[in-house]
Amino acid sequence: YKVEKNSRLNGVDSLNTLYEGSGGVTQANISTGIKIKNFSVGLSTGYTFGSKDYSTQLNFISDSVIYYKSNTATKTRFGGTFLNAGMQYDIFTKKKALIRLGAYANFQQNLNARRDNINETINYDGNGGFINIDTVSSTADVKGKVKLPATYGIGFTYSDKHLVFGADVEMTNWDTYRYYDQKDLVQNSITFRTGAQYYPAKDNTPASKYWSFVKYRAGLYYGSDYVKLDD
Repeated sequence: YKVEKNSRLNGVDSLNTLYEGSGGVTQANISTGIKIKNFSVGLSTGYTFGSKDYSTQLNFISDSVIYYKSNTATKTRFGGTFLNAGMQYDIFTKKKALIRLGAYANFQQNLNARRDNINETINYDGNGGFINIDTVSSTADVKGKVKLPATYGIGFTYSDKHLVFGADVEMTNWDTYRYYDQKDLVQNSITFRTGAQYYPAKDNTPASKYWSFVKYRAGLYYGSDYVKLDD
């Protein structure tokens, strides 16, 4: 993201603030599963790694006073193992329909992290970047932890020759999220999803009836966002 904000500080001057951030998470995994009669279980494990970079640049705008521009930046690199698990059970009805019950869990991750911080005065160059004038404070390679929350879900599907219907609910415990023992503006989230598919064609439907061979689908979901804004 890149967000620019212009404001007026009473008794001071106009202030231009630039917020920038980038980063993401990547996973390398190995997975396996096993089926015993109508019961199936699967596991996925591997390594999570990524980065989180963000900065704030302040620029006071004045006709009479010259202020140094400032930049406060934090760069974090993190990595660690993860474990996900799932299971499902198949139920066959007398009318040859299939009811499938499922549950899964993405367990909490405790990632090892290293963080760099810098507070500096800067000046902009002619290429849209900036150059350092003076470093006010700087720390490098500070060790810490990043905790990613656990996610749990349960659901089911019903399917026969013409109809597929399913629903599930997913919960993520964002209250446990920590970045160097600090909370963030996040909250526990829960999402409900449901969807259906209808396939009208029968065994004796002529191929010329095109619309009978179309699979009609619809679905919806409802839930709370994990980002917490304005309480």
